[in-house]
Amino acid sequence: MVIVSWLTGGLRSRDAGRARGRAPGEAAMRWAAAVLAMVEPAAVALPAEAARKALVIGNAAYKACPLANSVDDATEMAARMQTLGFAVTVAKDATRRQMAAAILGFRRSLVPGDEAVVFYAGHGLQVRGQNRLLPVDADPQGEDEVVFEVVALDEVLRGLTEAGARAALVLLDACRDNPFEGRFRSGGSRGLGRVEAAASGTLVSFAAKPGTVAADGQGRNSPFTAAWLAALAEPGLTHHHILDRVQAAVKRATVDRQETWEEGRLAGTLLLNAAAAVLVIPAAAAAAAVPVLDPALVELRFWESAERTATAAAYEAYLAQYPQGRFAALARAKLAAPQPASVAPPVVATPPVEVEERDAAMVTVSTANVRAAPASAAERLATLPAGTKVTVTGRAKGQNWLRIERPGGGAGWVHAPLLAEP
Repeated sequence: MVIVSWLTGGLRSRDAGRARGRAPGEAAMRWAAAVLAMVEPAAVALPAEAARKALVIGNAAYKACPLANSVDDATEMAARMQTLGFAVTVAKDATRRQMAAAILGFRRSLVPGDEAVVFYAGHGLQVRGQNRLLPVDADPQGEDEVVFEVVALDEVLRGLTEAGARAALVLLDACRDNPFEGRFRSGGSRGLGRVEAAASGTLVSFAAKPGTVAADGQGRNSPFTAAWLAALAEPGLTHHHILDRVQAAVKRATVDRQETWEEGRLAGTLLLNAAAAVLVIPAAAAAAAVPVLDPALVELRFWESAERTATAAAYEAYLAQYPQGRFAALARAKLAAPQPASVAPPVVATPPVEVEERDAAMVTVSTANVRAAPASAAERLATLPAGTKVTVTGRAKGQNWLRIERPGGGAGWVHAPLLAEP
């Protein structure tokens, strides 16, 4: 697989004190080269059959135990998926027959190379070690009837794999108490259990950890769905960053009573909000792809990056590249204005991290940044290529970050989904 990315901004020149009016020097030229290098891969032709498709199911009208907001969750998730360019199949308050028809139709619509998202809000239960999704007409009188009344999660995952989806993301807002607990001899298990993801390329995001239950929340949406809707509205976040934000938002909304969970992994980095594009495409298609650049867009990105950096070197670099550009007059005005004195950024104290000690050999499943602390905003200490073997020495309690021994010495933190057992 080849990852082709569009990244803009974030570069900061240390040459803020250069005299105004001079031709741009080495620092400005380095800055310009870096910005242009980031802009050039912006558009790559994908195979014609590649598409984004989503299946959204929301069940609330259960006779035994109705839910408050599952249909609202599904309605808003379907709308958000459409804004992100997904063709959406929706089922609300679906019977078993209707759920089966929606799932089968969605599976048949997929072709190899598609991106697939499945969202389910409603009751789910774990019986005899298997996760089940409940249609609104489910009414099993005992465990032996469950298989005939519900939809098996494993079948949904298997269908995504067999269809050849390039990336499959499954969001389950279904980790609630078993509404039929009193009818089962074993009583059933709280929430949903772990799954063996059907194959690499499938990631399942649960609203709550295995064996725990998810809250409905007090607002229009559940904490889990509300967190996903907010994260999906922000351009430029990889799925790793979204998972981190969703977990933090859910813990905050539930006062640490609920913690999200993930199983499986995607074969690459996925960016769902395509305002900035991170595309994972087959190597053969990438080799044949032809960049398509819009000069006006390139200039706009260059200027936006210069504005974010807001240094003399950045504005000089823009003028060197676009002396008669749309923003040339503004760049010269910025250079003519008095420059503020450089102020060192304040030192922010890092709160102590409670670590659960571990000792395990693992390997990076894709390129992984090693951070100084368990946070995406922490200082990057190193970047490890896919396939790097590391020793995991701990996990940040309540967070999805693992502490590792860095190759060459020292410790650092890596986002947990980027590591797997060898």
